[in-house]
Amino acid sequence: MSASILPQSETPRQPVGIDAILRSVMPEAVGAYRLLRCIGCDASGSVYHAQAVDGRDVTLTTLHPRMTSDEADLIRFYQQARLAIQLSHTNLVKGLEISQDGGMHFFVREFLAAETLQSRIQREGAMPEAEAVRIIRAVADAVEHLHKIGIVHRGLTPNSILIASDGRVKVAGLTSAKRVRKRHELPGRPPKLQAQQYMSPQQICDRFNDDMRSDIYALGAILFKMLTGTTPFDGQSKQETLVRKYRHEFAPPKTSIPELSHGIVAIIRECLSAAPERRPQDIARFRRMLDNATEWPREYKNSEPISRWQTAPIHRGRSAYRSAWGAGDLSSPTR
Repeated sequence: MSASILPQSETPRQPVGIDAILRSVMPEAVGAYRLLRCIGCDASGSVYHAQAVDGRDVTLTTLHPRMTSDEADLIRFYQQARLAIQLSHTNLVKGLEISQDGGMHFFVREFLAAETLQSRIQREGAMPEAEAVRIIRAVADAVEHLHKIGIVHRGLTPNSILIASDGRVKVAGLTSAKRVRKRHELPGRPPKLQAQQYMSPQQICDRFNDDMRSDIYALGAILFKMLTGTTPFDGQSKQETLVRKYRHEFAPPKTSIPELSHGIVAIIRECLSAAPERRPQDIARFRRMLDNATEWPREYKNSEPISRWQTAPIHRGRSAYRSAWGAGDLSSPTR
């Protein structure tokens, strides 16, 4: 379940429909935790700001009773929680406990006075390149930690990225995560259309056979969203979104933000390649590309914009980028 954590100063929306029902039955406590307020809820359960007996603030997620009747949903819930508890990284939300109380299954993790990246973009719109790069670096660090221990996140979206009040960046949302080469683990539930904007074509088509390069695809889509305020593929259905992804059909971000550096644009283009082999093959490569892009001299950052780049070749390496832009190779894609 998506854990959308609001800033402490933000007032939750007036509940309607199922939200009203779930909030109205909020218990005073779950296990050893006193519930302070409901942060969010949907058909799968609720997320609360809670307090432990030692006074620590925590985030507590409960699974809706209807979900517990489905063995697969219950297994997924415990898989996600146990994984978060095992992990320890500066940029990952730390899981603390998974348990049940009177038939109510719940998961406890660290509390942050934070908002989702999605909320920030909705409030402030597109952000400066330097801030977007800072955030995506932190997310990439968290994802690299997962990859090193054989885990694919598979659910990276602006809603799974938390920005704390002190600027720290944390990645949550391990609902769809899986271990590489452990096919007996259940995949996540089918994603909503909004989440599919950040998913690779392989992940949309086959939830069993995507790999770590799907996370790299998501990094490119999130970077695009931060810089432009929009998603790269705006299909009205799963099928339309998928077709646009395979055709690489989206407007270059420099069309709306001409001051973007060409290096960042090239990274987005490569990450969003439909073919996994054309994306950066690991996070180390992605980080090197970020380093090279942000170190370019100003004349390379603000040279002529790219007009069409559906199938433009990607020139690897800092010197190759410079020679390519200088010769105009990347502004004249081949078909």
